[in-house]
Amino acid sequence: ESAAVDFFPQCRGGRRTRAEAKRRTRAEAKRRRGAAHTPWGEGEWRRGRGVFWELGRPGAGLTCDAAMVARWAMLLRLAVVSHLVLSGAGMQEKNAKVSLRGVDTFVLFNSKGVAAGGKIDAHVSGQFHSGVGDHPEPIAYLLVLTLDQKEEWWDNLDPSPSDEHLAICGTPAFARYQVVAGNGSSANVSVSLVMPRSDQYSVLFTLCEASGSFDGQASWSFVNLDLAGHHTQHLVIEKTPLPIINLGLACIYAALFVFWVADCLRLRQTVAPIHWAIALCLGSKVLETAAQAALTLEMNATGSEKGAQWLLAKFSEGFSDLLFLSILLLVSVGWTLTRFRFTPREMVALVATFGLFVVITVFRVLCDFRDGNCQGLTLGEYILRSLVLLAIIVAMNFNITQLRQMLAEVPPPITPHMAVQYAKVHIFQMFRWAFLAYLLAPTTLLILEAAVLLSWEYEWVNDLLSHLVFLLIYVHVGTAIAPSNHHLLSRAFDRNPAQD
Repeated sequence: ESAAVDFFPQCRGGRRTRAEAKRRTRAEAKRRRGAAHTPWGEGEWRRGRGVFWELGRPGAGLTCDAAMVARWAMLLRLAVVSHLVLSGAGMQEKNAKVSLRGVDTFVLFNSKGVAAGGKIDAHVSGQFHSGVGDHPEPIAYLLVLTLDQKEEWWDNLDPSPSDEHLAICGTPAFARYQVVAGNGSSANVSVSLVMPRSDQYSVLFTLCEASGSFDGQASWSFVNLDLAGHHTQHLVIEKTPLPIINLGLACIYAALFVFWVADCLRLRQTVAPIHWAIALCLGSKVLETAAQAALTLEMNATGSEKGAQWLLAKFSEGFSDLLFLSILLLVSVGWTLTRFRFTPREMVALVATFGLFVVITVFRVLCDFRDGNCQGLTLGEYILRSLVLLAIIVAMNFNITQLRQMLAEVPPPITPHMAVQYAKVHIFQMFRWAFLAYLLAPTTLLILEAAVLLSWEYEWVNDLLSHLVFLLIYVHVGTAIAPSNHHLLSRAFDRNPAQD
């Protein structure tokens, strides 16, 4: 209850007895009932969360009684328990093995945005061996670098420095902790810092003995302040808005999915299989954005980066991208637009291509989860994607040329069938612009990121811009291939036999 009393200065002057509290509560309730019909601003009372506020009367303020203090004490206890459960009861440490030979460096974490008041903890312990015996000089340093200091440190290492020891161990640092240990003895250093200002901090452990070696363990953690001033936010500050962004995107894609399915049901007589395939693609995008939102919320609450939620987010992202790429390919070859079936050779090629795509995506995600060397899988995915994009370009241009030639060769008079063909040409032309945007979006976003120099605190803007670009591409593709009533297209060409 003392914690609750601290929230209300008027409660610090002394505690009332239970009988006095009851009398005051009854008096306040009676006064409230008497003022129930008083116009606003002339003594009207409102109640919010068990606390009475008197409005419109000079000197009126918050009233206090023992019951109110008890209620707030209970709420504070519930808040503390919920906070410990949701935040994982504090910072979650990450661990790694450290093995250094000669003058070398181990990076505990690199360029993490920590706000003013944020906390960094680091600990390194292990066994030191030296080829020159014991000496009083520091054998290693634990360095905490700001963003500018880290960039200066990397610049001093490239190209190969003339004085390697000075470049690695003599760099300026925000904080420097030395390690002194004898040959064959244990060496350890622990750091717990509350950062005075916002910056991107890096923590490095540098071995400065040319003939020495160090084998041990390193653990580290960092946490930022939340809006309430508690150390519970594990996301770096440049990624703080991502949970809200992902939740908003999930709601937008869910609305698009519901609208698309409702439109397909309304025009079910003219809906083609490609339209239901697009509905499936939108549903996978809803799953992807929802999984990303859940992942960022979990990372912010617990600090864990790779777990079951991470696998779900990465698998849903990979399969959503695969479905959208397959939609682009199916539309480009004219499936259900100019033809309804594939030849056996085309079917085998499609199944083999996307089957291989699924296998590569699964193994790449699992490789990333184990922090393995995934460059071969990534290169294979890029090659396969490039081949699919090339096939889309060829098929799309072929269908547009064929439809235009068909319309040019049709002799007059104009028939209702020609209106449908003109509509198909329009669909392919709109689709071509969407595909061009899909093809150039990654490169354009990289150019914008390099040209528009935003502060590191606003790196989330790049993620938001990327999401918005691909959202517009989805909307454009859906607009181009939306279900339509062909009878309305050809009705203007219908001729009344009575007019002949």
